[in-house]
Amino acid sequence: MKCHVHTDSDAVGKCSICGEMICKDCRLDFDGKAVCKSCAIPLSKVFASICSGSAGALESRVKIIDNKEQK
Repeated sequence: MKCHVHTDSDAVGKCSICGEMICKDCRLDFDGKAVCKSCAIPLSKVFASICSGSAGALESRVKIIDNKEQK
């Protein structure tokens, strides 16, 4: 089978999100799964926004966990 983007390249797997066949140049690993670049872009944006905007939420989550453990 051939890559859906690089039609002259052999596929090494398929994207775990969209199911398209991907070659080694198109394959990215996201959370241990093969993902094509088209599907990885939105995932990386979501991940970046969670990481950059969640410091306060993470701190409050830790405090909630700490409070529960102390009771």
